[in-house]
Amino acid sequence: MALVLAFYSGMPVSGAARKNMEPGARRYPVAMLQTVDVLELAGVDQKSVAREDAARGLDKGPYRVGIANPVDVVPGAPAGVEPPAVSGQVRGTWELVEPGVFMWRLRVVSPDARWLSFGFSAFHLPPGATLFVYSPDYEWVAGPYSARDNDAHGQFWTPMIRGDEAVLELTIKASALDRLRLSLGSVTHGYRGFSDAADDPLAKSGACNVDVACAEGDDWRDQIRSVGLYTYSDGGGSYVCTGSLVNTTAADDTPYFLTANHCLRTGTVAASTVFYWEYESATCRTPGSIDSGTPLPRPAAAQSGALLRATWADSDFTLLELDDPPEDNFDVYWSGWDRTGADPASAACIHHPAGDEKRISHENDPLTTTDYGGEKEAVDGTHLRVADWDSGTTEQGSSGSGLWDGNFRIVGQLHGGDAACGNDLADWFGKFSVSWSGGGASASRLSDWLDPLDTGATAIDGNEGDGPPAPSRTTYRTRVVSMAFEDISATGTALGLGDDDHAMVTDPFSFPFYDDVHTTIAIGSNGSLYFQDATQDYQNAAIPGPDASGVDQFLAVYWDDLDPSAGGEVYYRITGAGPDRRLIVQWDDVPHHNSDAGGTFQAIVYEASGDMVVQYLDTDFGDAGLDSGASATAGVQDSTGKGVQYSFNQAVLTDGLAVRYTRTDSVSITPAVNLLLLDP
Repeated sequence: MALVLAFYSGMPVSGAARKNMEPGARRYPVAMLQTVDVLELAGVDQKSVAREDAARGLDKGPYRVGIANPVDVVPGAPAGVEPPAVSGQVRGTWELVEPGVFMWRLRVVSPDARWLSFGFSAFHLPPGATLFVYSPDYEWVAGPYSARDNDAHGQFWTPMIRGDEAVLELTIKASALDRLRLSLGSVTHGYRGFSDAADDPLAKSGACNVDVACAEGDDWRDQIRSVGLYTYSDGGGSYVCTGSLVNTTAADDTPYFLTANHCLRTGTVAASTVFYWEYESATCRTPGSIDSGTPLPRPAAAQSGALLRATWADSDFTLLELDDPPEDNFDVYWSGWDRTGADPASAACIHHPAGDEKRISHENDPLTTTDYGGEKEAVDGTHLRVADWDSGTTEQGSSGSGLWDGNFRIVGQLHGGDAACGNDLADWFGKFSVSWSGGGASASRLSDWLDPLDTGATAIDGNEGDGPPAPSRTTYRTRVVSMAFEDISATGTALGLGDDDHAMVTDPFSFPFYDDVHTTIAIGSNGSLYFQDATQDYQNAAIPGPDASGVDQFLAVYWDDLDPSAGGEVYYRITGAGPDRRLIVQWDDVPHHNSDAGGTFQAIVYEASGDMVVQYLDTDFGDAGLDSGASATAGVQDSTGKGVQYSFNQAVLTDGLAVRYTRTDSVSITPAVNLLLLDP
């Protein structure tokens, strides 16, 4: 388990704009860096690694750029402070930097590395804590990271830091140490990529590639902005692939990212991703010239982590949802798509060959539908075949890159092929139209995610990402009803939740919430129900609000800093028969983090109507500042930030209160996107 501490961390990889903050070592009078504990790794055998890479050949697979070294390092605690009961090697140096505030630093060295990156196998920062990662000379700084970077998968992976030494720096209040979960599980030794050619002879894409800054990219400026390079960790290596942000029929700026199944296909690997935006040459280097094959240093526009939404091997697609929306200053675009299945008369591919800066390739002749690797046309084929590129090419690292038709819509993503500088061989792209229905389930097809409004659209245009989310068509009315508490403490299933924890429960029925329909629900330790595999933060907030502390749609039954690990239990039970089943969730005698006394309350979710009833049996926590909802939130909020608040930090959730949330029509909307529908 991860270390339980609290950090002041930071870095430019979250969706929220980073504060203009320097590392603490530049702001506090701390000890010289030479006195800080050093974790020195063995490095890698460069000749052995080069032989392994040569054996991989030139197939359009993931491009390895680093070796991941497993470690198990935790910060421990400052002298005189009781360390948390966690496993791991305690390393690093603690200092008191101001009354009640500590700094922890650890130097990490991997000899001759061109860059380093860090994977935290457990990562949870309490509010106020920050984490930085930087080179000793502060030329490369990532951060600050904070509680906003806590994600459901519990991991965090940093962007690359140039050089063979980096510093991890945590700043934390002593009072927050018991809330931290932090464990360094991996240090990646980068041996190529993201550096100057003179320093990095192993990383060089083909000189025939065409920069997106060239005239060949002029008609594709929007689509170019949708393309990102990403790294991920898998099987002891760090790899690079390409992908693209894709629009939905709701045009709601959900950060869905289309890439290849052969790059990544598990949630664990998805959590290790780091995405790089705007990695491209600002000028057009003449194709075929030495300059055109010269890689550039990576940009600072980066963000970490994603959830796996869908993947299917037959058409080689993977759809990710980024942990955070890209920051506004990354200037990204959501590409449109076409699922009609028609063979394009021409196409363009925008990609990162060899993990280098963004390039564009053109095919000016008609494409054909085939099976993967096949030349013969097949009506039911899974791939689009590019016979030979008329401009540019693709390489390892280009995997997952989008293929756009003449209408600037994605029709596939790169699976593989033999195309390279100096030949006229073919490439194959998994067909978007085949991926649409995929393997027939939400986890293996695109339709559920990219057509959330169930419009039946067969093609849509791209989206600038600057419009407001569409308003919900439904809302909720609240009214006080008679209490009819159904105690399930003896008949329900105990979840055994810890502090700041949640459990995902699959309903045997579909449950409508605002405009969406769900079959799984998250039961949170802090008194809420929601629909993401995430833990809502303990710090409650008003409804509606700009964010919901880690989740979007939710029902706040009694959202407060509750701790079932200290006492009580959380239960759930399904009752009734379809179509009138109910899900009952009960927080039973669960104490507040700052009290010993527990509260008991429940939520009842109704199948047919989508209505919800919340009932408060006992909200006496033994403290007037906590009792009856004095420090809690009750209400509902949708994914657009709209909501209905029943109470916020008001002592009105008294014993015996029951409130019904009735789902009702709100407004009629028309999706803000061009929809092309086939005639019936």
